[in-house]
Amino acid sequence: MPFQDGELIVEGDQEWADGVGTITNDPVVTYRDMVFTADDVIVYREDSGDLEAGAGVTFTRGDERLTGRDLEFNVNTRAGILRDVTGELTPRLRIEAAEARRLEDGRYELTDATITTCDPDGNPVWSYSARTAVIDPESDLTAAHSLFRIKGVPFFYMPWLKTPVQDRPRASGFLTPQTSTSTTKGRSVSESYYHVINRSADVMLTGEYFTRRGWAGTIDFRAVPDADASIEVSSFFAHDRLGQGGQSTRIQGTLQRNRLRAVADMNIVSSFTFRQVFEEGLDLISSPMETSQAFATYNTRNASFNFLYSRRGTFFVGQPTTILRKLPSLEVGVYSRPIAGLPVYFSLDGSAAGIHRRDGAVDSPPFIGRFDLHPKVEIPLVRGRAFSWSHTVGVRNTHYTHSRRPRVERDALNRFSFDYRFDFTGPRLEREFGDVRHSIEPYIDYRYVSGVDRFSDTLAVDDVDLYANTHEVRYGITNRFFTDREVFSWTVSQKYFSDPTFGGALVPGRSNVFEPLLDLTGFGYGDRLRRFSPVVSRISYSPRPGSHADFQADYDTIRNAFRGVGVIGSHRIGSRYFSLAYFMTRASADRPASNQLRGVIGFGDSARAGFNAAFSFAYNVDRSFLQASTLQLSYNTDCYGLHLEFMQFDVGPRRESRIRFAFSLEDLGSIGTLRRPDQLF
Repeated sequence: MPFQDGELIVEGDQEWADGVGTITNDPVVTYRDMVFTADDVIVYREDSGDLEAGAGVTFTRGDERLTGRDLEFNVNTRAGILRDVTGELTPRLRIEAAEARRLEDGRYELTDATITTCDPDGNPVWSYSARTAVIDPESDLTAAHSLFRIKGVPFFYMPWLKTPVQDRPRASGFLTPQTSTSTTKGRSVSESYYHVINRSADVMLTGEYFTRRGWAGTIDFRAVPDADASIEVSSFFAHDRLGQGGQSTRIQGTLQRNRLRAVADMNIVSSFTFRQVFEEGLDLISSPMETSQAFATYNTRNASFNFLYSRRGTFFVGQPTTILRKLPSLEVGVYSRPIAGLPVYFSLDGSAAGIHRRDGAVDSPPFIGRFDLHPKVEIPLVRGRAFSWSHTVGVRNTHYTHSRRPRVERDALNRFSFDYRFDFTGPRLEREFGDVRHSIEPYIDYRYVSGVDRFSDTLAVDDVDLYANTHEVRYGITNRFFTDREVFSWTVSQKYFSDPTFGGALVPGRSNVFEPLLDLTGFGYGDRLRRFSPVVSRISYSPRPGSHADFQADYDTIRNAFRGVGVIGSHRIGSRYFSLAYFMTRASADRPASNQLRGVIGFGDSARAGFNAAFSFAYNVDRSFLQASTLQLSYNTDCYGLHLEFMQFDVGPRRESRIRFAFSLEDLGSIGTLRRPDQLF
């Protein structure tokens, strides 16, 4: 029969008396979007809209499909009771309950219920059993005194549970408690509450107790006001009964508005001791660096304007902390442009900044003015396939309102320097061997800088202050192999310094950091007078998309030994992947030796069906011990996923181990202590 809004449609044998209808013989009653069936009889009272049925009654409305022993329902209010009920409230949410009471607002109150989204054929891998539960098919599920079961075996008890039943990635509620052990802090227990502020912001509050230390807490706030703006703030604090407590805060934000882009990455920690005792992550615990930066850049067709705040702290045990700060700072760059239509190009960099430095030897005033102007002219004399030769001439004037002699004094320092360089590449030699093309590219660069005669009087805060006199030649040769892309390159290079003192800037026996020593290699070598830098060999190999390796070795011709070696490689084929990093530096007068191996090996990912695994490690080769390792395992089906993590690290006096898990449930989220941001996959 055609459906008509508000009309009762009856199928089966009917008997009506005084407005009461009795429908038998496979009765079916349809009222608007609701359908009732029964194996035996349905009784309908026309004046009240009450409907009663028994012996295999079913109720269907949209995705709601329930079967029960008997039913009492009012079609006008859409409310009623089903007993001994089974069925689905969403396409995946299956329930069994002694009683299901449907309320006028569409929610269901269940008694002695079992709930699952897995295996609707009656043999679920997992399920919740609860004395009472309230389900809104359009929103969420709330249960009291629920017991989580796997294959019918009790696994986890929750006095109260709330979880979404629709595809909603965020919902307020308590997360699963977490526990771990530490040699420095003892056993820890933590609990988090996640609160959705609105559709664009949320906050998570975490309380944690350490048996040896006391209480700690974390506040994590996130907001995404629109597609072009975001901010995250994470603040951790600890009240330590041993006196090593403190706090740390990290602020990250981005903003994009037409030509304006702003980014902030702020890190503030009260002390290095606090970081070593309480922070998480091998890099964060072992690194003595604290860096905060925020910048805004505005670009036009001809220039770039940049506003910058920068603060960098370096912690030393038993020594004063070094603080380098730059605020405010305005940097302007004028893009390279031809002069009068000639093949001569002009560019300019300039900045005005307030700088500050504090360490064991210097404690400058909070604001030292620095003004820098660096115009350059580039003349590309030759541009060809076989040769290229260009010249760059520039002058640079940097003015400081204070200088260092050796303490900071209000004695202005003006640094006017001349900079000339030429870059020559060639002759380029090429030859093809079938599908492979081989090219050889020798090059030689010359640079001369003079005028930086008071480098030791300069307060060093950033690269502008590291400008130094030099008279140098850099030379090298590059081999490249191409198929449809570059698959292999090998560059060998070295520098010759006509002035090994760099105008008196280099002090033997200590760490010397200034510009001429920084652009050849990342391994430091400025601890002694030398005319020749180490020979730097760099190899890059990429045999196929997804596979890449970089190798660098610095050979010191003075010591006749390799000064530093670094290898970084990654490889992926389908679901299998690995990455490896190895760095070795020899001890010198200004720094200790280092020999580290790190890697990640994995198969699959956290969402892939079946078995997946990933293992990361950090190994100290010199001392032959594992500094940190993390093993994560997961197994996923179409309705659940099981994730396990085994982690340990050993950094100085701190040794910790942790076991975490997460059980993800299709359409219901996950329970456990392993958060998605912590997964290796």
